[in-house]
Amino acid sequence: MKQAGGNSVVLVGSCVILVCTTQADLPMVNALGQGFERLLRDYPKVGVCSVIEVRSVLAPAGEVRGGFARVMARFTHEICGSAIVYEGTGFKATAVRSVVTAINLASAASHPNKVFGDVSAAFGWLMPLLPRETGMSSSDLVHCVRALRLPTP
Repeated sequence: MKQAGGNSVVLVGSCVILVCTTQADLPMVNALGQGFERLLRDYPKVGVCSVIEVRSVLAPAGEVRGGFARVMARFTHEICGSAIVYEGTGFKATAVRSVVTAINLASAASHPNKVFGDVSAAFGWLMPLLPRETGMSSSDLVHCVRALRLPTP
C-alpha cells in the first residue's frame, strides 16, 4: 500500500484501487505501475478502480496525466477492466463524469473502462471481469474503499 498526502494506492486480490483525495501526483503514478507489476506476477489479468473524491483537485499537472496515460497504455492488454468513480450529484459531477468518459473513448485503451457515480456500481461492473481466483467479493472491495476513506489519526 502506498499512501501520500491523502491519496492511496492499494492492492486487493487482483485489483489495484486508487483513492484520490488530493491532487494526483507522480508518486501515485509510480505506485500504480508498481501495483500492476506486482499483481501480474500472480494473476493473468488485473483490474483497476480509481475513486476521485469530490473534494480532490480534479486537474492534475500535465506530467501526471501523461504518466497515468503511459502506465495504462503499457498495461492495457493485461487490464481486464478499469472503473473510474466520481461520486456526487448535480451539474458538476455529471460534467466531470462526461469529460472522463470522453477522454476514455478517445484513448487507445484496449481494455474495457467505464465511469461511475457510485463505488458499489463500479465494483458490481468490475467484479465479473476480474480473474475468478481473486477470492474477493464486490462487497469486500467496497469495504476496502470505505476503510481507505476514514480519516487517519
